[in-house]
Amino acid sequence: MFVPLWILAGLFVVTALLALAVIRKSGADDMLSQQRRDAPPLHSIDEAALMALPEVTEALERGNKIEAIKHVRLASGLGLKESKELVERHARR
Repeated sequence: MFVPLWILAGLFVVTALLALAVIRKSGADDMLSQQRRDAPPLHSIDEAALMALPEVTEALERGNKIEAIKHVRLASGLGLKESKELVERHARR
């Protein structure tokens, strides 16, 4: 039985596209949605405890806000914006 080459090529392309669609659906989420899902809820974060961490207080004493923000992000799982706002709120006091 003879099947034209263009039909075989078309079936291959359709199969490849379907396989890619299935892989993308079942694969990992994009980075932003994964970070939002993994971050703790904002109401459960104790700001005073975060700002009392030795690494954060030492960085702020040295005047290094960026380092303090990094430590807050690592300890809390907050995003960059939230961590920056928290550190700046505390640094103003």
